[in-house]
Amino acid sequence: THESGLVFSPFTDVLVYNGYSAPSYSGDLLIVELWFKYGATSTPHSHVFTGENYSTCHTCVTLKTGCQDSECQRTFLVQSGTLNVTTLDDGNNVIAGTVTDLVATEVTINPNTAVSTPVPGGETWCVPNHPFQVTFNVFSGIGPTKP
Repeated sequence: THESGLVFSPFTDVLVYNGYSAPSYSGDLLIVELWFKYGATSTPHSHVFTGENYSTCHTCVTLKTGCQDSECQRTFLVQSGTLNVTTLDDGNNVIAGTVTDLVATEVTINPNTAVSTPVPGGETWCVPNHPFQVTFNVFSGIGPTKP
């Protein structure tokens, strides 16, 4: 797995973890987003997913397939399972944890509203367990927002 992380305006905007299945930023991708400005917890914690919509989640996990550079063929949004953040250290710029028992539904995400909609006849992707740890890059200034 090739991992990267970034955070905009430490612990005020968003922290994004990207875990690629190949070192060339291609293949499959696991994305963990902690949207602090929308209510995500900025300390070590567990989060249980309960059928989130991308437009309203403050702790979001998506899976993407068929990725090449920044383009991916399909997107899956986690609907159940647990994110356990064991380390969230802004002093050393480290996030670590585990996702367990994830069940993700294939969705489309509207680029204007961020509303996720299940794909009719779409697939489900399950992740039994995936640990992660990454040192993230910090960008100050205005970070991304959800529409």
